[in-house]
Amino acid sequence: MSNQGKELYEFGPFRLDPGKRLLLRDNQPVPLQPKAFETLLALVRTSEQVVLKDDLMKIVWPDTFVEESNLAQNIFVLRKTLGAVAGGPYIATLPGRGYSFTAKVRVISEESLVIESHSRTRVVIDQWHSKQRLAIFATVILVLGSALLLAISSFNSRSEAKAAKFESLAVLPFVDLSPDSSAQYLGDGMTDELVTELAQIGTLRVISTRSSAKYKGSNKSGIQVGRELGADLLVEGTVERVGDRVRIRTQLIDTSTDRHLWARSYDGEVKDVLFLQSDAARDIGQQIRGNALTPPAFPNPRKVRPVNPEAYEAYLRGRYFLAQRSRESISKALVDFKHAVDLDPEYGSAYAGLANAYIVADQYDVANGSFPKARAAAEKSLSLDDSIASAHAALGQYFFLYEFNFAEAGKQYQRALQLDPSDVMARTWYARNYLMYTGRLDEAVLEMKRAQQLDPLSLITTTSLGLVYYFRKDYDNDIAMCRKALAIDPNFLPAHAQLTRAYLAERRYPEYIAEYRATEKWNPPNAGYIRADSLQKAYETSGEKGLLQALLLNLEHLSRDYESPLLVAELHAGRGDKDKAFYWLEQAYRDRDNELLVIKVDPQLESLRRDPRFGDLLRRLGLPQ
Repeated sequence: MSNQGKELYEFGPFRLDPGKRLLLRDNQPVPLQPKAFETLLALVRTSEQVVLKDDLMKIVWPDTFVEESNLAQNIFVLRKTLGAVAGGPYIATLPGRGYSFTAKVRVISEESLVIESHSRTRVVIDQWHSKQRLAIFATVILVLGSALLLAISSFNSRSEAKAAKFESLAVLPFVDLSPDSSAQYLGDGMTDELVTELAQIGTLRVISTRSSAKYKGSNKSGIQVGRELGADLLVEGTVERVGDRVRIRTQLIDTSTDRHLWARSYDGEVKDVLFLQSDAARDIGQQIRGNALTPPAFPNPRKVRPVNPEAYEAYLRGRYFLAQRSRESISKALVDFKHAVDLDPEYGSAYAGLANAYIVADQYDVANGSFPKARAAAEKSLSLDDSIASAHAALGQYFFLYEFNFAEAGKQYQRALQLDPSDVMARTWYARNYLMYTGRLDEAVLEMKRAQQLDPLSLITTTSLGLVYYFRKDYDNDIAMCRKALAIDPNFLPAHAQLTRAYLAERRYPEYIAEYRATEKWNPPNAGYIRADSLQKAYETSGEKGLLQALLLNLEHLSRDYESPLLVAELHAGRGDKDKAFYWLEQAYRDRDNELLVIKVDPQLESLRRDPRFGDLLRRLGLPQ
């Protein structure tokens, strides 16, 4: 091993220099963490051989016991850094055994490089002493001068292009390397929090964690992930908590080349984790926008303060469960957010999480009086920190869906988006509720398309865009959006339900019955819903009239328990029975059913709009006429 520092290793476009602890690609340094470098060096020295996991861990961590996940993380980082060779990764995994470096490695010595360099110098000297040395010298000066000007121009052009192209970023799920970690919430929560911080860079589009979460554990290249998410840059990282200490590692990747641009670690106490997140976001911002990044690039900086470590973990668990969007997970989220604010009553973000959990809880009927509780939590959050976007978004939902105070709702939605332009939920609520229900459908489409850019793989965002198309009577685009969502998840109920509305509106009854059948398995047990077979029989017997009559009788029976009276009113309006349609609309008004807010743009109620009763209802609801 005496010549370790004198040997260099070349493979593909890379050169590995053990003495200088340096990896070069096309003579340009490639940043690597020390342990990742050690892992690569051990594999390169045994290229095309299998290195057992235990042996590799002993080489990289000779005097320390570490979990196998640390090695796996190093391999993951190296694969991302090196890219592929001959269609496959440089590092192959042999399941249950270890790893193998697959590329041919050329071992060279520093001495040979010096000799090669001296040889090139000798040629130049010989030319210098030739009879034409003056002409050569003049030519060289001219060529070098032109080349220098061209290089400067090219560098400036590349720099400008590089700065211009970095317009979007995705944070991939952080890997939790904590030795005692038994849950995913720490890594997922850290990812979510960093997205919120980076969204403060006003000119940067930050992809939602709901879309980037699908790449957890993925072996796809940065180029492929960037293409699928529409992201120019990726942030990858790990988080590791040991006792009261936490370490965050981040790295920045250019998706056009899959090359690592920058990497850094942040260490501190758990109580200071918010400071570490803020530092990481600012450093990443500086890498994207250059060292001249100034405070205006973060126009709405969040307040950063020490946080109770247990409260922080409870808050992260709450966010983790809230994102799952199920009856059981929402109940768990409420418990965790309440625990967080009990432990740290000055924790504004935890109150905002609680407010949003109460808003969502109303859809799942898991909390009594959820809207007033949401308002109280959101207002408490903003009293501690007025810059928390999600608290403003929750207030927007409260004023819109509970108080029918559309002017105040619009202010809160817009404030949320001003603070965090990458908040997909706030943008969706603003477009799907405020803009759509008040009749600003073209604006709603633009906002939902923006939300879709931020969350390109989200089923609910895609289906919500379809919903806006539905109310514009653009049924073809509505159906296209629903089919796009179902191509990702054939069991996504909201897309099936949306398709039934579009097919019913277009009188495509056979397709309507087929989609209705697809939703049957989600009907509440013993709820009394009419079966698809009965609808099919009614349609075969009496055509359109028979199907609508069967559906109407069933909905009238169910409306008080399971369905909104609005659906019954729509069917009566479609059949030309205005009196019965208004009867059911009044029933919805007395019940304070917020689904009624859609009446201004509902295409199924178009026949009622010239009736004075319709204008009176709009006036009482406070909707613009």
